[in-house]
Amino acid sequence: MRDSCSEFAAGVAKSFAFLFKRGFRIEFQQSLPMDTCLIILGSGKFRIKLYRTIDEVNLQVGTSSAPPVWETTSDGETRWYFLRSIVGFLTNDITPTLPDAAAWATRTHAVQIEELSAMLRAHFRQIEELFGEGRFKSARQAYDRYVETARDAVRKQYAANAKKPD
Repeated sequence: MRDSCSEFAAGVAKSFAFLFKRGFRIEFQQSLPMDTCLIILGSGKFRIKLYRTIDEVNLQVGTSSAPPVWETTSDGETRWYFLRSIVGFLTNDITPTLPDAAAWATRTHAVQIEELSAMLRAHFRQIEELFGEGRFKSARQAYDRYVETARDAVRKQYAANAKKPD
């Protein structure tokens, strides 16, 4: 039986090589049934969580004390934050982007890893500063307000799309 994380870990090592050059290392790795895998990278400054499910790859960031768990929350507190939300917060972008069903259906794990790598690379210094220097604790309220504003924008866009005739 093959390890469901080996291919994913190889893709992470290739696409996120810039992290390993900055001192990140694999701190935790776990395989689960159904080709599911969790990898936690850490640098001592902050952590990055990558996970793969059957049809999705995702990346979350957390402080260096974020626990190596699948869940976003631990002990009732959010510890991991989705990269796309953090980048939106840092760039103050609340433009709703609804998924394109046709494009979504053709996204392979490799394509998703590359997209996440490019997004992280483009905003790495800002993210490192936000999570690596303890600023996130003081920025948390502003982040929560950003998330609520972004959710409202998405809801409005879905409602507007639902009213459009086919």
